[in-house]
Amino acid sequence: MPAKLLTYTLGAKPSAEEVPDAPDTQELKRKLESFLQTATKSLLDNTAGVEASKNRN
Repeated sequence: MPAKLLTYTLGAKPSAEEVPDAPDTQELKRKLESFLQTATKSLLDNTAGVEASKNRN
């Protein structure tokens, strides 16, 4: 699927609009995929939030 960069407007009239020919689209896609890979691994390994709970004691 080709990467798309969108701008979002929230509020009473929400909308999304594609930003054509954005120079950093591929870099942002790579960063998003890296984040999703790390987050998914953390959830599958049941380690999400482990560090935060250790620091509360």
